Amino acid sequence: MKLIVVIVYILLLGNICSRVEGATQYVDDRVYPLPRGYEYGTYSQDCLYFDSGTIQFDFGDDWTQLEKKHINAFFLNVLAMFPASEPATFKPIAGKNVTIDIAKTPAHKNVTKNRDHKYYDSIPMGDNEHYEIRATDGSLRVSASSVFGVYHAFKTLLSVSVIAHAPMNDRTLFSSFCVPHLPLRLVDSPRYGYRGLLLDTGRAFYQVSTIKAIIDAMCLLKMNVLHWHITDDQSFPIEMPQPYRDSFEKAVYHVGFLHNKLKTPPGYYSKAVFKNIDRYAISRGIRIIPEVDMPSHARSWGMAYQNLTVKCPEYLKSKYNSLNGDYTYNVPLDISIPFTYKIITNILTHIKESFSDPYIHLGGDEVSKECWYEDKAMLKRMAAKEEGLYSNPETFTSYFFKQLKKIIIKTVPDKTVMLWEDIIPMVTDALVHDVSQGDKLVFQLWKGTDTLAFLSNQPKKRFIYSYQNYLDPSYQQCKSFIDCYNQTSLDTNAMLASSNPQMLGIEACAWELVPQSDTVYSLEMNGDAKERSFKDRVWHRLIAIAEKTWSHPYPLTNDKPNIKSIVKRAKVISSILDHALKNHMIDNQPLINLKTTNYRVDNYNKEFN
Repeated sequence: MKLIVVIVYILLLGNICSRVEGATQYVDDRVYPLPRGYEYGTYSQDCLYFDSGTIQFDFGDDWTQLEKKHINAFFLNVLAMFPASEPATFKPIAGKNVTIDIAKTPAHKNVTKNRDHKYYDSIPMGDNEHYEIRATDGSLRVSASSVFGVYHAFKTLLSVSVIAHAPMNDRTLFSSFCVPHLPLRLVDSPRYGYRGLLLDTGRAFYQVSTIKAIIDAMCLLKMNVLHWHITDDQSFPIEMPQPYRDSFEKAVYHVGFLHNKLKTPPGYYSKAVFKNIDRYAISRGIRIIPEVDMPSHARSWGMAYQNLTVKCPEYLKSKYNSLNGDYTYNVPLDISIPFTYKIITNILTHIKESFSDPYIHLGGDEVSKECWYEDKAMLKRMAAKEEGLYSNPETFTSYFFKQLKKIIIKTVPDKTVMLWEDIIPMVTDALVHDVSQGDKLVFQLWKGTDTLAFLSNQPKKRFIYSYQNYLDPSYQQCKSFIDCYNQTSLDTNAMLASSNPQMLGIEACAWELVPQSDTVYSLEMNGDAKERSFKDRVWHRLIAIAEKTWSHPYPLTNDKPNIKSIVKRAKVISSILDHALKNHMIDNQPLINLKTTNYRVDNYNKEFN
């Protein structure tokens, strides 16, 4: 009965945020993203004390042994991520030896409407990320329906606690935290079930430690999907199994430049590395969705086997510019030969064995038909197929995805396939195993809002939204914190509402950025210098997007954004990120530059005004 009451309370509390009369702006100034509903006291100076040496959890009978193990491990990991607090006047309650009750609540009754509900216990999906915290002077209770909700509860709990760290003789860290402002009652759940970040390793190689640091940061921001764009024209950084390994090693090394001949050290990822990062991510509540882009953005494939890609020298010559030299501009696969599909089959098998997520992204964007028009030998082979049905390059994409569908059914039949929106007009049904099961496809929208109108008449087709959420300097409107934080389109377009079952969520895209710690600029054709380092482009923008995708509504004062709350909490989370990633270094420099990040946070006021 108590567990049912918890669910009812979540539904009733909604967006109410209350405090005892005379309360300071406590949760409002500390927790990021802002929780959905909370209340707390302010008159007592007592706090509920716990430490890493004696802390105990009471799980009851509903959690599995594996879930208990994951929760225990996550708590110790996340406690170490939080910095020590400033000196506080709170005092631990004497004579209390309190365990933390971890209650498993039933799944929401409407969870079966989520087409991914069979993965409820294995991946974070929004419906299984809600949580409740109740703390008094003698008890602390966390309620959630999955480990992912518990993970979020721990992050929120530590955000409101007074924390201390002390190194021990064996070099381990003794940590303690004290929960003040009792009684505390907090209920929270995400606005969107999909809250992602795209990482582009096809154009710049990221060390394993850097990727894990990015995962830690996403965890603290309550994001839940790392879309790993593994390959592109510049690089194919996958260690393929034999008999293809030796040839594909030639595709690992970047065959071109980002902008202004910016280069990064080469490298590749083995299956063991993929699996290690995948386990690391899910232990922090982060899914990894791998992407191998096809049939375009594939010039690196041709470095392994020349016959895999189209021959279009005149097209590439037309893309040459003095800044980038032999720029690796978007070459598609030769889709006319059986060998191409043999390689794709092996790649998808390799990816399936490397990543656990039920989703896989297969690209489909920016297909360079000009290349197909130029390759006369390929045109001849295509014209001979199916009695001339494919004599026109405008039909080639449809042909390719029909062949790809056969491979998907054979190699990854249980996977949900993600594709960029570019191919919607050509292959809306080419990859669906059964037309009545439109949920086998998820489209990623990045060009604008036009596709939303089409999808509004296709209720079985789901999508994620990346338009206005690009973090690189080349596209769209996410150029500052306020641009990225702006929720106008989400509030006014019914297709983007979290209540729309087609709209899974939002993904920020970090294209064409390099992991070096120093500030890196590219010189553009118009003479502008643009930032190209991950640390300068991503963190303060991602902080904004994280709250936009989790909190609803965002903090308001007189129907306008509560700038004071947003700025204070953004600075708090940037300090937490700086501490959490202090051991993740690039070129002997911190991955997050707190001085730079907080400088930009200080400018949030100017951006809003």
